[in-house]
Amino acid sequence: MRLNSFVLAQIALVQVGLAGGINAGAVLAQAPANQAQTQTPAPAGGARTPMYRPGARRNPPQESMRKVLHQMPSNIPVPIPPDAKFVTGYQSQYTGARAMTYVRMYTENKPPVLIDWYRKNLQGYGWTYKEKPGAKPTGLPSLSGSKGAVTCMINFEGPIGALGKTTALMITFNEPR
Repeated sequence: MRLNSFVLAQIALVQVGLAGGINAGAVLAQAPANQAQTQTPAPAGGARTPMYRPGARRNPPQESMRKVLHQMPSNIPVPIPPDAKFVTGYQSQYTGARAMTYVRMYTENKPPVLIDWYRKNLQGYGWTYKEKPGAKPTGLPSLSGSKGAVTCMINFEGPIGALGKTTALMITFNEPR
């Protein structure tokens, strides 16, 4: 096995630190900074200044509403295939943000047929959309679009099921304010 010079340098630093009775972490912390970066001197008394502006960090968003859906919502802003069957869904809202709806449904359309159907119908409904290729070589694309103040993401999964004849369709959209 051949070790590169970076690994050898780390091993040497640890050996020096251990041999000299110094904490190895302290030795590594004393390594010189990148030449392109400028360091600001520590204030008198050794106190360190924070790396971020006070007050700049925000707490994670807080969910203010979550509602499980038991049927297909009537406000889905994109076309839905006629044979689509509702499986699950929810609506949620975070403080300071618009409400978001997620719906999962199944259809008997094969994935390529369903994707082509959406490509044609989204424009007919006034949507501007972009297509992102699937992450895997056999993966299906996702479509993201906007119409006015509403944005939407459509994901496809399939074929699924015992017979491999079903396609899952996941639609996420935000509510207009």
